[in-house]
Amino acid sequence: MSRCRPVVLTTVALCLALIAGSATGGSGELSFREDSQGEYASYRLKRGETVWTHVVRRFTSRTDDVSDADAVTQVLARSGIADERRIPDNAEIKIPVELLAPEYRREHDAPSSKPLAGVVVILDAGHGGVDTGARARDGIYEDEIAYDIVCRAKRILEEETGATVHVTIRDASRGFAVTGKRSHFPRDRDEYIQTTPAYQNLDRTVGLHLRWYLANSLYARALKSGTASGRVVFTSFHADDLARTLRGATMYIPGARYCTGSYGKSGRRYRRFAEVRERPTVAFTQRERERSERVSHEFAETFVACLRSARIKVFATKPVRDHIVRRTSFVPAVLRYNAVPTKLLVECGNLSNWRDRHNLADPTFREQFARAYVDALISFMSTR
Repeated sequence: MSRCRPVVLTTVALCLALIAGSATGGSGELSFREDSQGEYASYRLKRGETVWTHVVRRFTSRTDDVSDADAVTQVLARSGIADERRIPDNAEIKIPVELLAPEYRREHDAPSSKPLAGVVVILDAGHGGVDTGARARDGIYEDEIAYDIVCRAKRILEEETGATVHVTIRDASRGFAVTGKRSHFPRDRDEYIQTTPAYQNLDRTVGLHLRWYLANSLYARALKSGTASGRVVFTSFHADDLARTLRGATMYIPGARYCTGSYGKSGRRYRRFAEVRERPTVAFTQRERERSERVSHEFAETFVACLRSARIKVFATKPVRDHIVRRTSFVPAVLRYNAVPTKLLVECGNLSNWRDRHNLADPTFREQFARAYVDALISFMSTR
């Protein structure tokens, strides 16, 4: 597969195959992960499969001490599944490493593979501080939803992939801890943009521009350390506020025709930040803009495929778009002035739609969304 056209050809099946291929052995269907209880082998249960036949009988080694029934009980308990008859499609089944058959144990014992080693990921959670973004009537705020998804993606990336992760904004009281709450997130307003010095987000305009200045600084630092430009990815997470009938995730990329000219901020309130002084003004050549649109589109298509594989709703018509249309057509500043070639703004759903709102309020859904993002990164980077 050519490096310049990999994601255009990506299908749901290819996405799943690439994700499964992150395992370190010959099965291609197990990946080895770790949670609070330690290491385990992860398997995604397909439609029509059962834990007894397709997991225990296939992947485990039964002995006089552990029967099939005992192994099923242990696997279900490890996976947090109370009722074997009500397991959703694509559910993660966790197999204790000690139950694995010898051929699969060898996969676990082989040198671990870090699929995103050498990749730099810059995560941005939209809004924050005094700017809540979209707000649903039942106490669900866009900035809190986006931040929780970012924290989950950060955790997965650092624990499982070997990626170097930077986050543009940090909640001072919460840190990067995820929340299991469904709604009514605390409104502490103590989010800081991670510039030098850090900026408490008390002015939405200043906070917006400091994000792309920070991204540009992190990108320059990555290049200086020897990271290839194609191994850096920027993603900004949001939640939309559209007509109530619309639902699903939407991806925005930097359309080349909307990113012309030069841009920069001046004045005392910007000059005090090292990232602004480092590169006060940005401008991109036609070639740079066209490249950025192309690779960003490829990554967005990969992300869409992985969301669909995880049965997460995406926007029905044209889920990947090169500009936003409101009163005018534009590319968001966090993308338009961002020097990272591969960059994406994700609207994770529509808070005005009750189904999307219900999903975004669910911590299980937010975890699935974050994992689909990581899966997309792994799939996308496997072609670089």
